Amino acid sequence: MKQLLNWDDALNKAEVPLVLVLAILLFYIAFGGFLFACFEPWTYTDAFYFCFVSLTTIGFGDLVPENQESAFSIWLKFC
Repeated sequence: MKQLLNWDDALNKAEVPLVLVLAILLFYIAFGGFLFACFEPWTYTDAFYFCFVSLTTIGFGDLVPENQESAFSIWLKFC
C-alpha cells in the first residue's frame, strides 16, 4: 500500500529542469523564425521577433504574414 502512495506522489511531481524548458522554447522560436524567413520577405531577425511576439501572445501586429501558407502555419503552431 505504501508503494502505491509513493507512486501517486511521483505522478504529481513531474519535475522538468528550467534550462530544458528554455532550450526547447528557444529552439521552437528559432526554427519558426527560420521557416518564416524562408516563406516571407522578412529578415531572420524580423521572423524571430514575429515568432517571439506571437508565441508569447503579445501580438503587436506590426508584422503580419502575407502569404496563405504562412498564415496557416501560425494557426497550426497554436493548435
